[in-house]
Amino acid sequence: MSNKNKGRVGETRVIRVITDIMDVEGNVDFTRHTNTNTADGGADIVLEHPEGFIDTLLEIAEPQKTESSDSNNEDKDTTQNKEPTSSIAAEDKLQSTPSSDSDSDKPVADINKSESQSESNKTKSTTEKTRIDVKNTDSKLGKDTVIKFGGDVRKNPDCKNHVLLGGKALTKGAQDELTSLQEAYSKDGKKIVHVTNNGLSNIESHYKALNSPEDSNPSEPESANNENSESNSESQVDTNND
Repeated sequence: MSNKNKGRVGETRVIRVITDIMDVEGNVDFTRHTNTNTADGGADIVLEHPEGFIDTLLEIAEPQKTESSDSNNEDKDTTQNKEPTSSIAAEDKLQSTPSSDSDSDKPVADINKSESQSESNKTKSTTEKTRIDVKNTDSKLGKDTVIKFGGDVRKNPDCKNHVLLGGKALTKGAQDELTSLQEAYSKDGKKIVHVTNNGLSNIESHYKALNSPEDSNPSEPESANNENSESNSESQVDTNND
């Protein structure tokens, strides 16, 4: 594989995986703003999808890592979400106090209209973008690669999620840099992640399996096969007895 084609090969493989995802999910699409080896602000591919769909892909890519993270979060919740008894009592008191409902004075048509507008706005906000920076290598990704990846976050302000895709793992320096990026952008609600070559293969296998065609020639019922077999046996017996 020549070096000048390496980037193209990596990106086209990711695009093939995305098209498999699109065939299954139906509400996923992508854009590719530039040609390979053209300045793209670190956005080789931009994935458009429902809000939270990136978490589904990450679970498929590295299920064990995701399960471990969820377990740690649950442990934190059980220790941090204990409210004082006085706070709960005060909340119950507030809930029991009758409040003036301004909607009760509104005509039904106005209430339905406002609910409809709220649903419309909710639908618009449920689509988000994910920037994918593809690195086609079998080696570990280094610190400089992650620093460059992090610098491109600001160049793509419309992307909520940023995925560094490729390599078999991160070096220690690269992992430390990625952790710093995640902490810095978490307050803005942005997700910064790395997906390995193995993670991409897991996603690829998952959606290829879902896209596999069903058997168009189902086997005949067993009873029919038995009848055909008995008929053939009888004809052979008749022939031998002639």
